[in-house]
Amino acid sequence: MEPISWQELEYTPKEKKPDFYWALGIIAVALGVSAFVYSNPILGILILVGAFSIAIISLRKPRMMTYEISERGISINGEFFSYRSIEAFYFDRKYYGHLVLRLGKGAFATETINLPEGVDIDELHNFFEEVMPEKETEMIETPFHLLFERIGI
Repeated sequence: MEPISWQELEYTPKEKKPDFYWALGIIAVALGVSAFVYSNPILGILILVGAFSIAIISLRKPRMMTYEISERGISINGEFFSYRSIEAFYFDRKYYGHLVLRLGKGAFATETINLPEGVDIDELHNFFEEVMPEKETEMIETPFHLLFERIGI
């Protein structure tokens, strides 16, 4: 197999309107104040810090990522993963050309890679089946991933 390498943004940026930040601020302040009123200042502080963190994260611009798929393994931004270290893979049927990798156990151990145009998905799929297991049913997106994608972070 010929090595495939390309660059793309870390994620597709979604422009936030000022209404997003207003809603986030109003909800956070209302919940924070109600936590203080009900004698739970630690929860109030946690809510305010969480809302501030969400606002800061949503302002961040995506990084340019470098991907390479070779016969030895997959490199993501210079970090190499041999096929023995990747637990499983599958090609997302909902979005053609999305390769999902399970890099370990945990909430953030799944990596979704958008393959470049012109890549023969069937050939790549056959190659991956030879070097690592395909486990579509066990690789459901985490609730955090779905929530962050839904609110556009």
